[in-house]
Amino acid sequence: MEPDYQRILDELRRSERVAADETGWRIGGHPAWLHAWVGDRATAPTCSAAPGSCGGVPRAGLSGSRGR
Repeated sequence: MEPDYQRILDELRRSERVAADETGWRIGGHPAWLHAWVGDRATAPTCSAAPGSCGGVPRAGLSGSRGR
C-alpha cells in the first residue's frame, strides 16, 4: 500500500489548498483518532492514538507543497 499512499501524497502536494480534519472515537475503551487531509483531487487518511499526533506521515509527505 505504501506506493499507493505515496501517490496520494504526491497528488495532495500538487493541490492548490489542503484542508485537515481529525475526529476521535474509542476502540476497546482506548482512544483512537482519524486524521484526514483533503486536497483538490485526493484525500489522505491516517490513524493515531492521540489527537494531533499523526506520526508525521502526512506532514512529512506534504513538505514542499504549494498549498498553505
